[in-house]
Amino acid sequence: YMMFASGKLPITNWREVVAWARANPGKLNFGSVAPGFDLMMNMLSQAGAYSYTSIPYAGSALVAPPLLSGDVHLSISSPAVFQAHIAQGTIKPLFTTGRSAIYPTLATAGESGFPDLDDIRLNFYFWAPAKTPADIVQKISESVQFAARLPEVIEQHRKLFGIDPIGSTPEDGRRTVERELGAWGKLAKAANFQPQ
Repeated sequence: YMMFASGKLPITNWREVVAWARANPGKLNFGSVAPGFDLMMNMLSQAGAYSYTSIPYAGSALVAPPLLSGDVHLSISSPAVFQAHIAQGTIKPLFTTGRSAIYPTLATAGESGFPDLDDIRLNFYFWAPAKTPADIVQKISESVQFAARLPEVIEQHRKLFGIDPIGSTPEDGRRTVERELGAWGKLAKAANFQPQ
């Protein structure tokens, strides 16, 4: 995922966002397109000791106009959503959760001071029933890994999601899910969510 800022906000990196938010208490607006992104923003605001207002939107495309106008200052989304605006400089990318294939020089969340966020990625998984024979799981995994290396699949992933497909093994996928669940758990705890 990527943290975006309105081109109207006078900042170039996350540290400057925090400074602006502290200097303008109560004025920072966050365009939220998913509850999980609110958890991320909550953790970021606690770490930076600033306040913000979360404004819900039904999708990333709907938050683009207020980002462009400056009515919304920040939002989190898939990198592909705002590529044209990034190219025009009207929306600024601030950091990504993990290294971006299409913006490889952009700071990661970890490099911006939030390493736990690098475990929260835009991941897609193939799932099978728990009792699926190992040879079938292996065959599916090999097929997915093969497909992930095809140029046309890579191109479509970059267009649709702003990422390169990986096509990992079941073991790698399991470890990724465990890391991501741990990261989400930390965000929920920081927001004082209680297990139910």
